[in-house]
Amino acid sequence: MPEGGCNPHKPRGGLQREGQGIQDERTDGSDLRIELTGEFSRLLGRGYEASVFAMSAKLALRVEQIPQQNGEIAAAAVVAARSMGLNVPTVFQPCRWDERDALLMERLDPLNLLTRLGRRPYRIQLVGRLLASLMTTLHQVKSAPGVPSLIDVLAERAHRDPAKSERFGPLLQLARSQAGTSSLLHLDLNPANLLMRPGTRDWVLVDWCGAAVGDPEADVARTLSTIAAGRAPSLWGASAFRWAHPASRGLLARSFFCSYVGRRQVPSDRLTQWYDAWTLIWPTQESIPRLEELCADPFAFRRFSARSHPQAR
Repeated sequence: MPEGGCNPHKPRGGLQREGQGIQDERTDGSDLRIELTGEFSRLLGRGYEASVFAMSAKLALRVEQIPQQNGEIAAAAVVAARSMGLNVPTVFQPCRWDERDALLMERLDPLNLLTRLGRRPYRIQLVGRLLASLMTTLHQVKSAPGVPSLIDVLAERAHRDPAKSERFGPLLQLARSQAGTSSLLHLDLNPANLLMRPGTRDWVLVDWCGAAVGDPEADVARTLSTIAAGRAPSLWGASAFRWAHPASRGLLARSFFCSYVGRRQVPSDRLTQWYDAWTLIWPTQESIPRLEELCADPFAFRRFSARSHPQAR
């Protein structure tokens, strides 16, 4: 999984500038006045695709690592997800910074759920059920203006990474075969992208820049492949070794998997095809277990297969 959490190092790429910080000041219960002042340099977190910087006690700036045109996509996806009652970050406006996309948004607790899980591994099944609940709600969103199709997102990712472009072939083929589906997809829903809103116990789903509209099974399979192949944060120490153990990954995958299919009917063959296609883009593809092996419970997989409908979407 993408590394998250706090990072004490200074930002790179010219982000430390005089006169470009932001200070917010509430004039009543809902209005927010934003003014440019001072400077900002505190890095709250850095992942593969973006870095998040503190702008003030209430505001943060998410800056993409590479030039992309996806700030507006994230803002549109957040609006669509909020329509179904999902806890998503408040995005004030997409903008550009040093020729990179950026989002001005509310500041959240940078300690993500994956890091907290490393400290409390006994909650792993609760986390799996939480992921399933969020994803089930997300896939009920059938209208997301401004969010591109899954075909376009996968084609853009293949173009962005020529070394892996051939590996995206099976994913694009599946996406084209299911071009008529229109669920909102996050495409990176995992514990590393869940942050807590300060002063509450609400988990907020972040990192919407890769969102798409398409086949919901692609989203489920993406999460399962991330659980199977994702890398535990190095800051965990001994906890990272426990997380990397196949039994830990299997327990999280099984709790997510069983909870999701208990809420929604899923075509097993198509989900397996999506899972196999996603594993091709991971550098450790040779060591990734098959879906039924990852779930590690033949009875759960058998129930899942029996519940599936060949004509389902």
